[in-house]
Amino acid sequence: MVVKEEWVDVQEQQPIVSVSVGSTTLPSSDKNTMVGFDELLLQVVVELTRDECNLQIFPIVGMGVASPPVCKACSNMYQNLNKLRWVQDESHVKFPLHTKLRYLRLHGFDWSKKNQELIVPGPISLLWNLQTLVLRHYDVTLLPEISEMPKLRHLNIHGMLLDVLEGTILENLSTLVVEGFSCSKEVVKRIPNLKKLCVTQRYSGDYSLAQLNKLESLSLHYVNLDLEDIGFPTSLKKLSLHYCRCPWRKMTIIGSSLPNLEVLKLEDAFRGPEWNPIEGEFLRVKMLSIEDCYLVRWGAEDVHFPNLQSLSLREMDQLEEIPLSIGDTNTLQSIHLDKCSECVINSAMEILNVQMENGNESLHVYVICWWKTS
Repeated sequence: MVVKEEWVDVQEQQPIVSVSVGSTTLPSSDKNTMVGFDELLLQVVVELTRDECNLQIFPIVGMGVASPPVCKACSNMYQNLNKLRWVQDESHVKFPLHTKLRYLRLHGFDWSKKNQELIVPGPISLLWNLQTLVLRHYDVTLLPEISEMPKLRHLNIHGMLLDVLEGTILENLSTLVVEGFSCSKEVVKRIPNLKKLCVTQRYSGDYSLAQLNKLESLSLHYVNLDLEDIGFPTSLKKLSLHYCRCPWRKMTIIGSSLPNLEVLKLEDAFRGPEWNPIEGEFLRVKMLSIEDCYLVRWGAEDVHFPNLQSLSLREMDQLEEIPLSIGDTNTLQSIHLDKCSECVINSAMEILNVQMENGNESLHVYVICWWKTS
């Protein structure tokens, strides 16, 4: 039995570290790119082939669009450019594309402008070996050449519209993260082996997900439509719903149509004061996370989640209590509470005490409490 409490002062957060543009080195303890107020920190990572025993990383720092082309600077400094495998560009500068690239990430981060211009010299389809493509904060139509990239496995595009996938079938595509995506039957049949799909949608769209019979992970953000219209594939093991704000009675659609579901995450996904699960619907769920869902009464029992291992509640300040019988679930290992009401915390402690009295020492309760200082 373990109880952990962590007190967090919301007004005493650690400051963000910034790196001077004039610096030629990055902090060794931080792998992320840091940006000052008007400064642009540009890093191009050059990774030697996987066959090499000693991989090397070369940082290059520039001053936004005024800096020289990255690839030119690289070629002047290093002779191993023909072994380039990984590029992350966070500026407007142009750079020639290398046919041996496996990973390409382009990030427009001039926040003074609403959108960024995507500058990619030459057809992107020439990247024969590219496996991962990440485009963030660019407002352009998806390049049609993407459908001609045979080895592409992971596609992540934010701030873009992807209405139709044209061209040949993307047999190897397993991960798709996209904003403004119309999941029509025509599109779905071109991504038959997709395993992970994340969609951010602020308007109604066409969804035919049932045909994605290999999909294991699905995340929906701001999707404003009836859950009955989605048609979840039965292969799903992980489902995350964010800001969908459906009525709790619609939960039975998820429970009855996803027999293989193991992870369920809900963030402001359902609205209403009461949720009464139905026995036999969430038989394989191991991890349940509920955040900011305005739930008051939760009529759950151990029979509703017979394989539950982890329960996480965050910002559930209106919830009256965690049902005591949840603790009777034999598989339950941990309860995580973050910014929850005192009633919820007390009920978690009561569950813990009852389990201890019954000889169950395997349950862990983690509580994070927040307060404001004057």
